[in-house]
Amino acid sequence: MHLMTFRARVNALLTHRGSGYAKEFPVERLLREVMILRTAPISPRHILCSITEKKLGLPKSY
Repeated sequence: MHLMTFRARVNALLTHRGSGYAKEFPVERLLREVMILRTAPISPRHILCSITEKKLGLPKSY
């Protein structure tokens, strides 16, 4: 799944050419977001802890 997402977003960046790096288009941000999934060792538990802390306002559980 991540590889398909990465390829789709790289293709979108290449389609936009130089404008793909501009902040006006979401392509650059989307590519950055998928890159974090490829490089950072984030577990589903870390994601749930982050959601409960930031979105629900609960204290840190780790």
